[in-house]
Amino acid sequence: MIQGLGNIFAIGSASLISRLLGAKRFDEAKSASSVSFYTTILLGILISIGLLLFKDPLIRAIGSSPSTFEPANSYFSIIALFAVPMVLNVAMGGQIRAEGAATHAMIGMIIGLGLNIILDPILILWLDMKAAGAAWATVIGAMCSVAYFISYFLGKKSTLSISPTHFKPSRAIYGEILKIGGPAALSQVVMSGSAMLNNIVAASFGDYVVAGVGVYMRVGSLCLILLMGPLPGIHAVCGL
Repeated sequence: MIQGLGNIFAIGSASLISRLLGAKRFDEAKSASSVSFYTTILLGILISIGLLLFKDPLIRAIGSSPSTFEPANSYFSIIALFAVPMVLNVAMGGQIRAEGAATHAMIGMIIGLGLNIILDPILILWLDMKAAGAAWATVIGAMCSVAYFISYFLGKKSTLSISPTHFKPSRAIYGEILKIGGPAALSQVVMSGSAMLNNIVAASFGDYVVAGVGVYMRVGSLCLILLMGPLPGIHAVCGL
């Protein structure tokens, strides 16, 4: 669901930015990227507050059992607390792809995923942090990706901006972002809701079935990602 909400700006602002760059309206593109950046931070804060306020009922709603509640709670609490870098990681990657810098978007993503993969066995097994270790590996990876993306924006390689001086929110900017990003976010949230229902049904058959369903969904998502991967590149090309 965090990724889905991040897609509001990863896809919605990317579409707007690529069209503005294609029309040579560079100042408006800078404003759109800055508005997206700071609004994404605000959205992440609101997500954190909402998830932490309704933590226990949400954990139960996704199908946790008495034996899995504690590890689920450990993981959920850390992810919810650091929703800002999680959402920024998704949104900023989309904005960078919008100006055709797909290589930098890929590098940032690889940094985050690579650190996640490396840190998982270290934190989960070696340091015996268990589910909390998995969450910290995810959060640290996301923060490092965001740090790379921010360094890209602050450098001289980008035509976009995250400077507060370009933060000029308007109804037109938000309208264009939500027009494209809203449906994309909704589809992701619906998929998350479907996963929650799968967990709830699987939980009635025991924890091993829940684990099996989780593995199946990860494998299935690999096929879906291969199909969806070219879409952000097509959006940027069409806009430019």
